[in-house]
Amino acid sequence: MLGSDKMVVVRELLVRRAMKKVYVLIGNYGSGKTELAKHIAQVLDKKIILKNMSDLQSAFVGETEKNIANAFNDAEREDAILVIDEADSLFVDRQSSVRSWEVSQTNEILIQMENYRGIFICSTNIIESIDSAAMRRFQKKITFTYLNLEARKKLFKSYFLNPENEMAAETIKE
Repeated sequence: MLGSDKMVVVRELLVRRAMKKVYVLIGNYGSGKTELAKHIAQVLDKKIILKNMSDLQSAFVGETEKNIANAFNDAEREDAILVIDEADSLFVDRQSSVRSWEVSQTNEILIQMENYRGIFICSTNIIESIDSAAMRRFQKKITFTYLNLEARKKLFKSYFLNPENEMAAETIKE
């Protein structure tokens, strides 16, 4: 989860509607990467198109590249935020790739990133495996960590200690 100071910076960057934005959200499973992407879409009042590897990968040569292009085209046509979850599966480091299709799909996504005029967000928990050319294209790299005790308490209180739920503050124990 981002600290409040980082959240303010992220919000300021995204609320400006000068579009082309390319972000990578880095962190462990369950640290809030996808939820931040959804929050950004909500704040900007935009539709979100969330893609996983299973949405894009095909067993047929050339189809993965078509699916990648279609995802970007759909997002641009709908003025939506495109989010690719677990993007490390798509941004295979071309220097260490073994198969030609790995290079081809990485090249396709790099081309699409260059041409896309909207907000594009990737999430990963294995940043080391992402191609270096892709890393250079990300305008912002935001790292998530797990919440510390104080942040977990604050989150708990924000969900459960609200005016509609009269739960007493004393019920929260250290």
